[in-house]
Amino acid sequence: MRELAIKATSTLNTTGVPSNKNVHSMEDIIVKMFDLENEINNDIDTLVDLKAAIISKIKQVEDPEYRMLLELRYLCFKKWEQIAVEMGYDLRWIHRLHNKALEKISH
Repeated sequence: MRELAIKATSTLNTTGVPSNKNVHSMEDIIVKMFDLENEINNDIDTLVDLKAAIISKIKQVEDPEYRMLLELRYLCFKKWEQIAVEMGYDLRWIHRLHNKALEKISH
């Protein structure tokens, strides 16, 4: 969209009559671009706030093993299999630990 807004093209009019075709298209593009940028910035702010809330909740968990599991899953976005390998546990045990960790957060 930014490229469309910056792009300036002119057309020769062979009839000599000025054309009003797409007079507001540049303005519409610029307005739409600013609206989208504002929407994206608002979404980024929301996500930053959400991440801060998640970090705060995870830090409240006293058990370092639970905390590590939650960080790997919700901050590093690792798959369960990766977490199991990294922590040296069976996949089923990781799921059990995760449930216990979530219980600690909800209390």
